[in-house]
Amino acid sequence: MKFSIIIPVYNTKPIYLKECVDSVLAQTYPDLEVIIVNDGSTNADTLKKLEEYKSFEKVKIIHSTNNGLGAARNLGIKKATGDYYVCIDSDDYYLSSEIISDMVELLRESQADLLSFQYAEFFDEKQRPIFCDGDLPRGKVYGRSATEAAKALLKAPRRVFSAVSHTKAINAQFVKTNEITFPEGILCEDICFTSKILHYAKSYDRYNKVAHAFRRSNLYSLTASKKKFRDIEKDIIKSFEMLLGDIDLRNDRLVLDFLASSYVYWMSKTVAAMLACETKEEREEIKADIDQMRQYTYVLKYSSRIYIWAIGIVTNIFGIKFAMLILRVYLRLRRKHYLALNRKASD
Repeated sequence: MKFSIIIPVYNTKPIYLKECVDSVLAQTYPDLEVIIVNDGSTNADTLKKLEEYKSFEKVKIIHSTNNGLGAARNLGIKKATGDYYVCIDSDDYYLSSEIISDMVELLRESQADLLSFQYAEFFDEKQRPIFCDGDLPRGKVYGRSATEAAKALLKAPRRVFSAVSHTKAINAQFVKTNEITFPEGILCEDICFTSKILHYAKSYDRYNKVAHAFRRSNLYSLTASKKKFRDIEKDIIKSFEMLLGDIDLRNDRLVLDFLASSYVYWMSKTVAAMLACETKEEREEIKADIDQMRQYTYVLKYSSRIYIWAIGIVTNIFGIKFAMLILRVYLRLRRKHYLALNRKASD
C-alpha cells in the first residue's frame, strides 16, 4: 500500500517548512511519496529551502503559478501515484514517526474510502498543544454501515471530525471514481471536498489518536484579521451556493448534518467580522450576507451535535440576529481565553 503525502507551499517560513517536511520524511513506513506543490512562492528563503529537498528520493517538487490552496491540492492529487492521499499544511507537522505505519495497518484490513484522525492546535512560540479533547473509538466507525459510521463522526466533537482535509486519509480510487476535487479560487475549500466525501463514501475507518499538529498564530487581534474573516465568511456562502444548488447533495441528510456545523462556523466568522467593522458600508455588506444566508438556516435542524442543534432552535424561535448576538458574547469570552493561552505559551 503506497501513501502519497501532499504538501502545498506558498511562502512558508523555512523553519516551519523544514519541520513539516522532516516530520513526513521521518515516517518509518517505507512506501510513501512526498509531493510538494510550490504554489507560486516568491520568498527567496522558501525557494531555497525547497531546493534542499530536490535530491531526496521520496520527494517530488512541482512548481506552479499561484492559484490557491485548492488548486495546489488538486495538482498534487493529479500527480500522486499512491493508494491513499493525505494532505498536510506546510507549517504543520506529524507528532510521531509511526503515524503512516499505524494508518496502513488499519487500512490494510478495512480498505476504507476514508480514515479520519485527530489534530492538536498549538501556538507558534512554544508549540504547546491545546484542545486535544475528543475521543471516538474505532469500533464506532469501522465495521458499521456508511450511514452509522458517518453519523458517529458527525456527532463527535469538532476535533474528532471536521472539514479540514489534513485529518483524513482518502482512498485514491474512491476520489478518482467519484471525481472529487477541491473547489478553486475560494477559501474554506475543505467544506465542499468533505461534503462530497460524505455523499459518496461507502466505508469508513478511524485512527483514534492525535496525529497532526496544527499551527495557530495569534489571529485573535480582530482588526488585524478583519479581511481574513470577511473573505472566509463570503467564501462559505459560495460553498453553500455550490453544494445546495446540487439536488443530490441538497437531499443528502449526512451532507446537511455536516453543513450545519459549517453554518455555525460561518456565523462565528461573520460575528468576528462585525466586531472588526469600522465603517457603515462594511456593516451594510455584512447585513446583506446575513440576509443571503438566512435561506440556509434549515440545515441546523439536521445536526447530530447537540450544541449546533440548540443554536438552530434559538435561530428558529428568535431569529438569526439574536443567535448571532449570543455567539458574539461567547466569542468575546473565547478570544480572551485564546489570548491568555498565547501569553502563557510565550512565557
